[in-house]
Amino acid sequence: MTSAAWKAAFAEFLAARTAWSQEHDGAPLPTIEVNGDEPFDWSRFRKSVPD
Repeated sequence: MTSAAWKAAFAEFLAARTAWSQEHDGAPLPTIEVNGDEPFDWSRFRKSVPD
């Protein structure tokens, strides 16, 4: 997936969070921390069990 596709998907995610908050009287959702260009970069996750 390209960087542009990740950015578009993340923008959609943020829009969904905003819509949810508005539908629930402004209830806050947990904050998110984004590190890097691709917030869901698979390489940042490692298996915790051996193969």
